[in-house]
Amino acid sequence: RGWWNVKDQKITDIQTVRVFVDCAQSFCVLIENHTLYRPYEFVVQCSISLMDLYKAALNLPDIESRTTERTDHVDSREPEAIIDGLSEKFKDQNFYWLIFDPFDKEEAVGSTVSSDLLEIYEDIKGNLTLFQSGTEDNIRDAIWSWKFDFSSHWGRHLVNVIRPMYSLLFWRLLPTKPELQKSI
Repeated sequence: RGWWNVKDQKITDIQTVRVFVDCAQSFCVLIENHTLYRPYEFVVQCSISLMDLYKAALNLPDIESRTTERTDHVDSREPEAIIDGLSEKFKDQNFYWLIFDPFDKEEAVGSTVSSDLLEIYEDIKGNLTLFQSGTEDNIRDAIWSWKFDFSSHWGRHLVNVIRPMYSLLFWRLLPTKPELQKSI
């Protein structure tokens, strides 16, 4: 049981891990149920969920991974249905421009809100499935992967998609303009 204790606590009982898992579950449920939301409400809920994930990821503990293999834990049919649904939801407000490194002068590149949300979802969901299996190595690997992938992959997608979400909320989808609520 030595692996299970981090300063005399089970890894799954560490408050920062529990907070992250709650945020991860909420984000995944939101993405999986995006069709239940009108565009403005979805962008509001997504923005809140993304900021919660960001804060929770920053507070994840340093855990060593027990394995060197990375496996895909997301049903391969699920992402295709999600990306199609999100692309439809965002329609002509899906594509946006970004610069990867704000400290280097470089050309802007294109991305989409739907693909950023899917990239975040896949990294979070895959490791959530791994974490929920409850085995010693899987729990450690999930926490390690969330933290590592936050700094190397899904965290960039999260930060990048916040700007277009902000633009959608305050410039493009104002709640006082009902005609904008029918589609983005």
